[in-house]
Amino acid sequence: MHSGFSPSPLSALFYNNAMQKRSIFIKLIFAGFVLFTANNALGYILGGKVKTLTIQVQALETLLGEMAWVSPQISDTRALYKISFRTCPSCIVYHQTEFPKLQDLGVDTRLFMFARNTPRTKPQERTVVAELYKNRDWKLAQDWFAHKSPHKFYAHMPDIITADNNPERTALIKNGQRQIMELSYILKANQIELATPALIWQNKSGEWRVAIGNSKRSNAVIRKELSET
Repeated sequence: MHSGFSPSPLSALFYNNAMQKRSIFIKLIFAGFVLFTANNALGYILGGKVKTLTIQVQALETLLGEMAWVSPQISDTRALYKISFRTCPSCIVYHQTEFPKLQDLGVDTRLFMFARNTPRTKPQERTVVAELYKNRDWKLAQDWFAHKSPHKFYAHMPDIITADNNPERTALIKNGQRQIMELSYILKANQIELATPALIWQNKSGEWRVAIGNSKRSNAVIRKELSET
């Protein structure tokens, strides 16, 4: 059944114009929301914010002592802890640009790698992470980070026990993931959202400091404070 109603050409024109304006308005709101969200995320990750931990400090110290990080063993007292996963772009840049500067200052660069949940990691990545946990081999970590992409390393990877289907090494991977969750809770209690790279160190007053992301501003603060310890 037809209603018998037929809008006039003028009313149809007004209706179409109104719908076009509504569509444009919605798109502008959406674009503004995306831009607002992106700016906030980038501002936090790249803005160079450095925070002092005041809550669960003892828990942080215990956790860092338990983590299977690797380092060149330059110092027992001056250290930077870097938390990252292998394909994190800003983590790679920080490793290649800031680690050498810190090492020249006599800072022990302590690297803790973790494997994200399957399928976000490849078997080779889980294998290397488990090997780092098991044998704490700094040279292996350096070879792994020699190129921005790990594929060249995987093509000529040393004979390492595969982590998948190996109960001991699978347990090591899961323990590393548990430690990352524990770290996220500690940081959250201090109003810090965990992202990578997470950079943790002590200043000359013994306060634990945290910076999230690879930022020129926070990197300068890290070098300055660690050079003073």
